[in-house]
Amino acid sequence: MLSYPVEEEAITEDFAYKLLSWKHSGFSVDNKVRITADDAQGRKKLARYMIRIPFRWRKWRTRRSMR
Repeated sequence: MLSYPVEEEAITEDFAYKLLSWKHSGFSVDNKVRITADDAQGRKKLARYMIRIPFRWRKWRTRRSMR
């Protein structure tokens, strides 16, 4: 699972081992949906999902805006 980021030098091998050693990382994989290499629309949807912001911008505030 982490071999690709290591190969692309996005993370170090040491960091990958640390991630894999976590007892409960909170990460899960759902393999019910498959995307084939020729499924451009599926790859596009997956890319959008992967880069989404994990919180709502409207509820996000800086300390300065809370004053």
